[in-house]
Amino acid sequence: MSEAVLTGKALDIGYEAKPNPKVILRNLNLELYAGELVALLGPNGVGKSTLLRTLAGLQAPLGGAVQLKGDAIQNYSPVERARELSLVLTESVQAGNLRVREL
Repeated sequence: MSEAVLTGKALDIGYEAKPNPKVILRNLNLELYAGELVALLGPNGVGKSTLLRTLAGLQAPLGGAVQLKGDAIQNYSPVERARELSLVLTESVQAGNLRVREL
């Protein structure tokens, strides 16, 4: 089998909050491979978008690691991540002064 393109290892996802973070999901492990079609289903408010933002490097995990092609996702610049990943969420996402051509 080929190497996973996107992996999550022991991921804790949620939101930083003081005094304690709000953890939505703990210890998630997953591997996504090129050419796969994956569906993420669930009721409103359970963390689907939070998981996707975390996997895309738009939001830091509370614990664990996300890897893109075997390298930590935070080592990719926003432009490099955009060349490798695409994500469409229902809420607006700030692209930070990028031109369409740069994406």
